[in-house]
Amino acid sequence: ERGSQRFANAGRGHPLVRPLQRKLSRDLRHSWPQVVSITSVLAAGNASLVALQGTIFGLQRARSTLYDATGVVDAEARLDYAPEVVGRRSRSSQV
Repeated sequence: ERGSQRFANAGRGHPLVRPLQRKLSRDLRHSWPQVVSITSVLAAGNASLVALQGTIFGLQRARSTLYDATGVVDAEARLDYAPEVVGRRSRSSQV
């Protein structure tokens, strides 16, 4: 008998669900400015993330295009000791 009663109440849920739903909706009605504020902050954060990712992607693509077009290498090295010929060549190529 206990099992049949459980299946009969299956569509209605637990008896505490209805009062909890009422309490939740009442609390949300009273604190709607906080809900709007939190939602706005989350939306602004997501928009900033998307915008910054787009900016980073655009800068990386522009750098790659510039390096490909001008033949600039991706790495630089500091020259401490080298033969004089290399030093003259390196000074003449600096802009």
